[in-house]
Amino acid sequence: MNYIKTKPLVVSLMFLVIHEVLHYFPDLVFWGSFVLLVVVVSGVLWVMESNWEEGILRRSMLPVLLAMGVLSFSFFMPIALFSQIVIVMGTLCFYFLLLYVDQFPYKSFLVTRLNFSFIALVAAYLLFFSISNFSVSLSMPLWILMVIVVFLSFSIFYSILWASGLERSAVILYTVLLGLLVSEIFLVISFWPVDPSAKSMVLVVAMYIFWGLFSNWIERVLTLRVLMEYLLIGMVLMALVLLTASWLPPFLM
Repeated sequence: MNYIKTKPLVVSLMFLVIHEVLHYFPDLVFWGSFVLLVVVVSGVLWVMESNWEEGILRRSMLPVLLAMGVLSFSFFMPIALFSQIVIVMGTLCFYFLLLYVDQFPYKSFLVTRLNFSFIALVAAYLLFFSISNFSVSLSMPLWILMVIVVFLSFSIFYSILWASGLERSAVILYTVLLGLLVSEIFLVISFWPVDPSAKSMVLVVAMYIFWGLFSNWIERVLTLRVLMEYLLIGMVLMALVLLTASWLPPFLM
């Protein structure tokens, strides 16, 4: 496998440059986000050699979510070093997606599927971090944020479902239900006096558990052992998040 390809590399460098420009010139974020969206979708179309019949919109879904996640994270993160780390790591993840975007849905190559799922969870964390900041700093109505969480959760679940070759018309409804479950968890933790990074990590852990159990159920390999493993891992991760979280004073909730 050739891990250095011209088209994914060129588009990823454009991805990096746009994020760096918007990081240092945040006043341009409105038009810059539009340019970034065009670059991402055009980049996927370029890698796919302009073949619209190969599901360009579905192939572009996770790259777009990742791009918006990196952009929104750098907008809300006050520590420049963390923003730069996320921009660089986001660029590497974006390059990986473009490298394999013409080969999805992937019904084999478990490692590639796991990497794709990991990137989806990274995008989810970045997006949920931004939503949590919206709820804390911009005082947006909670119901609007819940609708956004449902939409983002469904998009991420669906992108993994399709890329893993597990898409079925009958299971799309379940991805909507999973999105609703994540939004209910968001509703509960929105009242917790913890920092946005902890809240977003809780949502990501919940998504990890839901998707793990759901994918095993679809592939008919869900057993009691698998169920207990996911629940145990989830409880351990939740405990670590809450024990290491920064608790906020009441007036910042």
